[in-house]
Amino acid sequence: MRFNSPILIRRVRGKMGKHSTGKYAKSRKGKIVAVIAIVLVIVAIITTVVIISLNNNSREIERDFNETFTGLKELDKEKVNQHMDYDKLISSLDEMILENPDDTELEKELFKNIEWTVESIEVEDNQATLIIEMTNKDFKTILTEWMKKIVEEKESQNIITNELALQRLKEIVSDESIQTKTVLKKVKIGKDEDSWKITVDNDLRDLVFPGIDSVVSAIGEK
Repeated sequence: MRFNSPILIRRVRGKMGKHSTGKYAKSRKGKIVAVIAIVLVIVAIITTVVIISLNNNSREIERDFNETFTGLKELDKEKVNQHMDYDKLISSLDEMILENPDDTELEKELFKNIEWTVESIEVEDNQATLIIEMTNKDFKTILTEWMKKIVEEKESQNIITNELALQRLKEIVSDESIQTKTVLKKVKIGKDEDSWKITVDNDLRDLVFPGIDSVVSAIGEK
């Protein structure tokens, strides 16, 4: 007995086609899900590694910054110079302070009361930006009083030598009645080979010697 009904053949073929297509779709969907899962795992691993690296860099930068400014507060120049150019920082105030390296009393007075807080750190590749809050003696007052003293010496017909000028500066900086000033500034740090180096620029100068920017601006306008 033969069954050659066209309708029956179409139905059988239709059922076979639907069953085969459904199987293929499920298999393909499963592969796509597996690929997406693998990609997500890879992205998660990379993200975790990046976060860990950034956190490690941030901790290293904060440690180096704190060690550097602890060295500055204690006038440990060797420690300071590991991550910052000490002479360049001093020169941003007045380079003649460096003329007598054996007399460090003035330099000690400049930094002995310095206090700071690292507010935030942003790291991108080998560059970092820190937001630092720092407190030190008000250098607007110090420099203003220093200039007054120099004028008084000139009016008294005294010769203004570097030694005399620095002696008057030391007397003013050592005055415990000088008020402190707190400022918030950005500090730039870059990685040089295997070490982080603090950039000595105007922002760092204005941070370490708070109030100096207003004096520099006033002198520049004259």
